[in-house]
Amino acid sequence: MIEQTFETIVSAAASLGRPLGYRKRGTRITRDTSEVRSAIQFQRSQSNTKDHIRFTINLLVTCKDLLDPEFDVIDKVHGTGGAHLFWRIGDFIDPIQDKWWAIVDGTDQEKILTEIVSILNARIFPTFEKYSSTKSIYEAWKSGDFPQTPEPLRRRYLQELEELLRTRGP
Repeated sequence: MIEQTFETIVSAAASLGRPLGYRKRGTRITRDTSEVRSAIQFQRSQSNTKDHIRFTINLLVTCKDLLDPEFDVIDKVHGTGGAHLFWRIGDFIDPIQDKWWAIVDGTDQEKILTEIVSILNARIFPTFEKYSSTKSIYEAWKSGDFPQTPEPLRRRYLQELEELLRTRGP
């Protein structure tokens, strides 16, 4: 029952994204463009039991132009460590917090789902749209708009993208 509640929540979030081009793969909901993959990743706690599931949601954007051409399978890269832009859902809640939900017997799944749907519609999908191109990611890093990227990586990525955008053109 608890596992079914978790799956219902993930599936309902996937249904919400379907009209926007997102598709469900396990506990991940992804959308690909020619330049970027956006993902909503439901992460389970390591301390879950059969009677208790805790989960949070990771939000990831991978710039396909920054992937190593020899490593062409984006699914292997697109974990939290391989994403070029990364947030937790709590980054979109006021005040910012590390947000986890708990499912036990009797959990009101509609309450959890209403909260998740609200955040997805109001904040996540618009953010993913904002970072839906190589150029938009480049501009964010260039302006310092995205402090979550470590500085050495930001400089390296900026250099790679500057060269790419220069050769590709507008």
